[in-house]
Amino acid sequence: MKKVKQQELLFILGIGLFALLWAVVQPFNSSPDEKMRYEVAEYMYRYGRIPHGGDPQLRNVNWGISYAFSPVLSYMFSAVCMKITSLFADTKEALVIAARIPNVLFTAGTAAFTLQIGKRMLSEKGRWLFAALVTLLPGFLFLGSYTNTDAIAIFSTAWIFYSWVCYLKEGWSWKNCILLAAGMSVCFLSYYNAYGWILTSFLFFTATIFLCSREAIGKRFKFWLSRGSVIAAIVAVLAGWWFIRNGIIYDGDFLGRKTSALYGELYAREDLKPSVKATPQKLGWSLKDMFLYVEPGWGHNWVITVLVSFIGTFGYMKIFMPYWLSKIYFFYFVIGFFSMALALREFRWRERYQWKVNKREKGREISVQEEHKAVKTVWNKVGFFHTGLFLNLVIPVILLISYAYSSDLQAQGRYLMPALLPLMYFVTRGYEALLEKLVRNETGRRVFYGISMGFLLVSAIGTYAFVFLPNYI
Repeated sequence: MKKVKQQELLFILGIGLFALLWAVVQPFNSSPDEKMRYEVAEYMYRYGRIPHGGDPQLRNVNWGISYAFSPVLSYMFSAVCMKITSLFADTKEALVIAARIPNVLFTAGTAAFTLQIGKRMLSEKGRWLFAALVTLLPGFLFLGSYTNTDAIAIFSTAWIFYSWVCYLKEGWSWKNCILLAAGMSVCFLSYYNAYGWILTSFLFFTATIFLCSREAIGKRFKFWLSRGSVIAAIVAVLAGWWFIRNGIIYDGDFLGRKTSALYGELYAREDLKPSVKATPQKLGWSLKDMFLYVEPGWGHNWVITVLVSFIGTFGYMKIFMPYWLSKIYFFYFVIGFFSMALALREFRWRERYQWKVNKREKGREISVQEEHKAVKTVWNKVGFFHTGLFLNLVIPVILLISYAYSSDLQAQGRYLMPALLPLMYFVTRGYEALLEKLVRNETGRRVFYGISMGFLLVSAIGTYAFVFLPNYI
């Protein structure tokens, strides 16, 4: 056990240090919108308060808005790191690196959660493969290397995922309810495209209490109400302040989205104003037209560009991994994901239930299994768990397609990152099922896992050394 904990700690530290290597070599604003994001953190560092989203100091000259309209928790951590760093060095370079440090820590924190999730849900080798699939993906490491809110969003999804797993093993104890509430609070203050995890958490929590318990309905309702009220109270205290603040300063706009659109209409460049900006919807395109659209510089249509950028595209969508390497990742994921078909029983909402009845035999009471032709079933919490994960895989895809079609035609795979952990969990579980079916020899399975993790490690290091790093040295 001590050796395992040492291995886990080394893995977490290794991922954190690797993310730091990605962070320290990038010049300022060499990644998507870092300047706009950094300015929010810098404002809080200098003035010690959260800015209005329409503050003239922060409004972008092209878009007329700022990232202060969106949740700023990640930028708050950046401001703290900048303040600490300024005690020793207050150069622009030092402050930029300091602002990136929270995302490095969120990346390491995600690694810690993946290990704990895998320990409870996967085989010994499978849990390491799951952790490697998540944390060694070049696109994930890239998001941990510059100022953004994507890294904290992924971290929050890992936190919530872990709380679900704890429920499967221990039930909705007070500890696990508080764990879920804290994860949901971080998610609320991260990025909107991760909010699907909040919705599915409510559904998962409610379904498992009302359907997977054998208590009387009154007791189930009382339990749901007491635990749910505590979860809601914790979320209100930890995250509610942000939405209340928005409602006050943005005249009831709790999310700040409408006010952001209004400022874009007032101050954006003429051709970028929301009312006149060209979108697939305004151009009368079908979804097929958008999916097959190839913008100059992409090299692929919209769908393929989303997929390769999810795996790893760097800078302002200008630095691409070798296409053959992206293909290897893609086919590896596809094979693992569809191999989950071998484990579809884990998605069943209902399962066969054999019950015990007491009978008296020769003057003593015994407990025996009794089967009946009329099969009785009960609701299956594991089925709800996997269904919830599948929804969290699908929701970011729907949000990205909707956003690209109606608001801004972007093919950035980072918008799909809230689906990262469910995807890699299904890929890992799929390979576990496939190996159980095809490879009887334990040595053969070990070889497969070794080759897979070796590829992921070499590919991540190689991408950093030969694709990412040369652009900045």
